[in-house]
Amino acid sequence: MKSGEILTKEHLPIKQMLKVLGKMAEKLQAEGVISTNDLEKAVDFFRNFADKLHHGKEEALLFPLILKIGNEKEKGLVNALLVQHQRGRQYVKNMAGGIEEKNNSKILENAKGYIGLLTKHIDLEDNIFFPACDKTLSDKQQENLKKEFEIVEKEEIGLRKINELLSNLNKLTEIYIKERV
Repeated sequence: MKSGEILTKEHLPIKQMLKVLGKMAEKLQAEGVISTNDLEKAVDFFRNFADKLHHGKEEALLFPLILKIGNEKEKGLVNALLVQHQRGRQYVKNMAGGIEEKNNSKILENAKGYIGLLTKHIDLEDNIFFPACDKTLSDKQQENLKKEFEIVEKEEIGLRKINELLSNLNKLTEIYIKERV
């Protein structure tokens, strides 16, 4: 499996949690109250799975390689994606602040902003950036990236934490969407 395919596969649980967050936001908007614990689990997922694990692989491993060997379009995309990662981190930070402050409008504003940003971001990566990277990178570079991705999973995040995050995703999906991933 090529690096772009691996990263695209990681988008599936991220997109599922974005759906869950959308349903949480709808409930919060309609009822004015939602489980703080559930919101915190969503934030934890975005901080650790989406950002630390997924974006971490991109920023530490894939992006530097593309900036070194990619064409001008690919390099431009890397810079745009990095800006989006920073904006996403700010949305998640503000959501967490809203939870702590019990500020529903802050939670809703940042949840909606994050959902919109990440939905477009994932589409750009899946349909344009990753396929381009997979064409640019040699088989040897792909194999090296795959090994480095596995190291990030085991050493930076840990398989136990990844499993906990995915378990929380399934629990929240059952609560807010009523279907398992």
